[in-house]
Amino acid sequence: MRSSRSSSSLHWRRGVVYMRSSVRKRMKLSSIQKAKAVKSITPLQRKLRQLQKIIPGSDDMDVDSLFQTTASYIFLLESQVSFLRKLSSFYGI
Repeated sequence: MRSSRSSSSLHWRRGVVYMRSSVRKRMKLSSIQKAKAVKSITPLQRKLRQLQKIIPGSDDMDVDSLFQTTASYIFLLESQVSFLRKLSSFYGI
């Protein structure tokens, strides 16, 4: 059985693979560092990231462009909803 970790970080004991404590400590430290990085993000930055996930093609935009793209995307979605409502009423669905 191969693992993505190096074989020196794993050892067998009674048929079970265990990680050495130094690897676990490194993993814990990295998760703690990630948690600290997440806490340093302001609520506004968190909301902007969520908005970037929703709007297609907005990964590397500045805030002004993001808001303009969001407004046009909302208009597009409203147009699609209006079209689908008219289409469904035409066909009596």
